[in-house]
Amino acid sequence: MKPTIKLPTNYKQHGVLDISKNRWAAIGLNVLAIFLFFIFGGLFTWFTIYIRHDIDIRFETKGIINWLLVFAGIFLLTTFQTVLHELIHGFFFWLFTRTRPKFGFKLMYAYAAAPDWYLPRNQHFIVGLAPLVLITLVGLLLLPVVPNFAVWPIVLMITANSAGAVGDMAMATWLLFQPQTALVRDVGDAITIYRVVS
Repeated sequence: MKPTIKLPTNYKQHGVLDISKNRWAAIGLNVLAIFLFFIFGGLFTWFTIYIRHDIDIRFETKGIINWLLVFAGIFLLTTFQTVLHELIHGFFFWLFTRTRPKFGFKLMYAYAAAPDWYLPRNQHFIVGLAPLVLITLVGLLLLPVVPNFAVWPIVLMITANSAGAVGDMAMATWLLFQPQTALVRDVGDAITIYRVVS
């Protein structure tokens, strides 16, 4: 199957996952993201210590200026990670549709979307999980070879990316229970699944 702008006549809406209209779902996903931050952070830290015996796990800084610089660095790094994450979504939307994706930012999340398109289930599955897989894989491959000063920023970046992909993981899980013939319309903060009706 190929992406299409026009929904085939034998398809009907099957379900909607819309976090913009479900406040509790949005809150739940954000709480789960915090929990996952500590889980992934622990796993990636363990992996880093295992492969980098030259790494110092102690963190020391003195003075309010130094602390402000640390927080500014964390903010810039997580902002970069969020933008990169959405650009990867956007690239795969473009790859499948050959049209420019839509990008947006809401209070608790950012998104990339292809609101005019209906994508086959497997293609949307790839779009959804690509940032999680690619950023994590590249980060883990870099950890053994980067200089010491870059190690912990990479760990923070792949941790934040993995935890922040909680919505993508929820969507991908839902898609796994849909038939391969299903079509998905993604408007950014909501996805709608369409299935063939007999």
